[in-house]
Amino acid sequence: MVKRYFVLLLSLLFAVSAFAADGKVSGRVLNAATDEPLIGANVIIDGAGIGTASDNEGNFSFEYEVSQTAYLIIGYMGFKTQKVELNPGDQTTGLVIRLAEDILETQRVVVTGLASSTSKEKSGVSVASVKAEKLTELNSYSSISQLLDGKVAGAALSSSSGNLGGGFKFDIRSGAGLNGDGQPVIYIDGVRANDVEFEGAFGKGGQMVSTMSALNPEIIESVEILKGPAAAAEYGTDGSNGVVLITTKKGKLAAGGKGYSVNYKYETGHHEQSYKYTKDDIESYKAANSVFRDGDFTKQNLLVQGGGEMARYFISLGQGTENGIMLNNKLDRKNLRINIDANASEKLNFSAGLSWVEFITERPENDNNIYGWLGNTVLRTTPFGWLDSLSIAATEEELNIKQVTGFFKSTYSPIKNLKADFTLGVDNTNTMHISYYPPWGGYLYDHGSRQLYDRQNLQFTYDGKVGYKYDILDGLVGNTKVGFNFMEQTFRSNWLQMDSLASDKIKDIEIASENQLQYFGESFVPTRKGGIYLYNYFDWQEKVMAELNIRKEYANSLSQEISTIVYPKASLAVRLDKFGLTPSMFDYFKLRTAYGETGRLPGANDIIELIWAAEPSGYGAGLTISEIGNLKLKPERVKEMTFGMDFSVWNRYNIEMTYSKVNTEDGIYGQQLAPSTGKIATSIPVNVGETKGWAFELTLDGRLVDQKNVKVDFTQTNSWQGNEVVDLGGKDEAIWSAFDTQIIQEGLPIRTFYQQDIDEITYDDNGKFAGYTLTEDYVDLGSVLPNYRGSFSLDFTLYKNFQIHSLFKWQMGSKILNYTKVYQTYFGNNADYNNAREIMAEADSTSNYGSKYKNAVEDFVKYRSMLEWGTYVGFIESADYLKLQELSVSYNASDLINKYVPYMNLNSLRLTFSAQNLLTWKDYSGPDPEVNMDGARSTSQNMDFMTLQHPRTFTFTVQVGL
Repeated sequence: MVKRYFVLLLSLLFAVSAFAADGKVSGRVLNAATDEPLIGANVIIDGAGIGTASDNEGNFSFEYEVSQTAYLIIGYMGFKTQKVELNPGDQTTGLVIRLAEDILETQRVVVTGLASSTSKEKSGVSVASVKAEKLTELNSYSSISQLLDGKVAGAALSSSSGNLGGGFKFDIRSGAGLNGDGQPVIYIDGVRANDVEFEGAFGKGGQMVSTMSALNPEIIESVEILKGPAAAAEYGTDGSNGVVLITTKKGKLAAGGKGYSVNYKYETGHHEQSYKYTKDDIESYKAANSVFRDGDFTKQNLLVQGGGEMARYFISLGQGTENGIMLNNKLDRKNLRINIDANASEKLNFSAGLSWVEFITERPENDNNIYGWLGNTVLRTTPFGWLDSLSIAATEEELNIKQVTGFFKSTYSPIKNLKADFTLGVDNTNTMHISYYPPWGGYLYDHGSRQLYDRQNLQFTYDGKVGYKYDILDGLVGNTKVGFNFMEQTFRSNWLQMDSLASDKIKDIEIASENQLQYFGESFVPTRKGGIYLYNYFDWQEKVMAELNIRKEYANSLSQEISTIVYPKASLAVRLDKFGLTPSMFDYFKLRTAYGETGRLPGANDIIELIWAAEPSGYGAGLTISEIGNLKLKPERVKEMTFGMDFSVWNRYNIEMTYSKVNTEDGIYGQQLAPSTGKIATSIPVNVGETKGWAFELTLDGRLVDQKNVKVDFTQTNSWQGNEVVDLGGKDEAIWSAFDTQIIQEGLPIRTFYQQDIDEITYDDNGKFAGYTLTEDYVDLGSVLPNYRGSFSLDFTLYKNFQIHSLFKWQMGSKILNYTKVYQTYFGNNADYNNAREIMAEADSTSNYGSKYKNAVEDFVKYRSMLEWGTYVGFIESADYLKLQELSVSYNASDLINKYVPYMNLNSLRLTFSAQNLLTWKDYSGPDPEVNMDGARSTSQNMDFMTLQHPRTFTFTVQVGL
């Protein structure tokens, strides 16, 4: 019996092989403009998954019998996809396919929501798309924040400090919402990511670490950003600040049909101090500069892609070790990524992915911390007055992140035009925070301390939808989808601190002296949220496109009175060029408008009246109130309306303009309780009324020079934005941030620096300084949100293989508080203040009160007002800057090598030298205007208090592709 089945199986395999051999599809793929071969172009039978990739001469060939009408899809990065119809009896060998370059990438398909994806020329919303694969080929990036920084209009990124692995934030348009941390939701391959910035259980002066820093930029293929509710309403909860969709690389057909391709990338370089202190800054400038170092790094990435007709795979192995620009700052990252795509049949497809990351970072003692290098060298004229350098170097501060993520997707099309999709994803992130102070260091901790914090976050993403495409009228096509999207999260944490260590030889918490348990505890927070939605898309002859969507949201953090919340979305796009209403110079001309509503839900504990916690004491453990909630709290609702215009000219230049207007109602904010209430010193969440914001974005990109051997591409982004607090919901008092420097008050932008200003400086009859007065009322001294941001990139391609890339970025109209300088003034280490006093003393001795004297008086008063009256007016400075953010020079030597050593058959051999944060022009007197002492996502922003500057980085890269 076994033998009979074996013979039958062989017969079937022979029959299939014989059938496949009867048909053949072959040809060549060329550049339409130059007739040069396109290497690695994908040539696939649409829907069947059968095909190959072109070889080094542009040739392709595979077995396929054309028994009925089929379509050959030919695609190549940067070129317009071509579709060729094949019918039985047609010539299928010796085909010559010429692809036209898609300079503006108007055909690029972008995701516009949970249920929708379309080309940029049809989209009713503005979707920013970043080609990560191309950027990582020419540059070196340590994190996704570096990868996206300066690339997108209306979506700026900034890191809170120069620490490796540090936290970062997105600033999406005007940022008019109050609740939450103001960050977009991030999805990686359809799975919601655990995007958290945390300090750990034991404070490190605001030096946060981001879980997203564990993501390796080398595995990212593209990033799409939906900016605001008009685009992100399909994602419901938390979509008020937009959605970031990250797509990792997938398996590809290898050039020449060899089945696989291998790419190895090696990077080496160093980080260095970007701003050096001088005697014009502080008296202790030599000591301050001495604690910096050149931090070297090496990174390696191995990418393998391949597969055949039935399945394709992508495997990535990465490892990197980096040293920061200051002692005690180090990063070590190891990662593995596997993606698989399989075609079970023409009706059923699967894809799956698995990722493992171990991310270890060490942080120095900085940011509002006298145990740190900066605190001991930049504040006082005498360095290391609080702690000696050996003690600072001996502290240990480690965060160890272990993360496993995975997804499974299926697509099933049982009948024509009906398609069902399902995604299951998981993100399991464990973080261990270890802090250590030796017993001999002289810290506030009595004879040393050992601190442990374990954070465990497990979350699942469930996403499914069924869609049907249908004809309504002649030329009018509809597509209706129903779906669901849910997220379930479980968060656990445990922490422990022991003081009075018996020895510095064994760093074990068990050797602490008896009765020295300082803190211990645990927490458990489950969260569930998600929704169901109905989506409709209509397309009339590719001239008018409309979307209608409604989502019903559920969450366990809604109050008893409100069990669900509904978010609508609608968009309309009209192609004027399709109606013949535009001159021939326009390749396409689109008008669009969109409206959407999303919001921010209360936090998991915000609607619980009282949260109790155990508290140890000398009389034993007891219960205390740790949090106070608000049973009447309503969800924050954010509404956005956008208007836009996109057009391209002469197939060379593209312009995209978007105006957005956003209103936030029932904003949620933590109101600090007054001592007179008799309650604990905490805040209670309240609804504070209404805020509004606006933004205008303008992106220009195109090709300045388009010759055979010289191509010059450019992109310029421009973003103007603003916001205002309209109503505080009847609150009598404004809301202050930490340090009482920034305010939320009716009629002012969110987080405005609000202080008493210098009213008048008086002089006696001889011109000698006699005193000064402050304004009676507090005044607006500027906002943390810049009025304008912009960037400009220029890319040269010379003789195909030599490339130069540059990126400038800038911002205007923002303010920053130099809190470091406040304490430098207290301790006599402010060179400007000291110089002003010397000039004034010299003038007093000579009675020469000229213009130099009056300038010195103004500086003296500016800083003295803080010492006498407590106003920060003299320390709130301009945060405007212009930066040369990226510069790289790259050469691909594979053509040269293959010419003289043809048997090597290299796909690429790229040598690259790149630099980041190369030059900065600024008004700010501190080292870096892009820092924040309290982390990237706190309620207080743009405050510099001994915060580590961002480094300047130089990298040399070798990439080999086989």
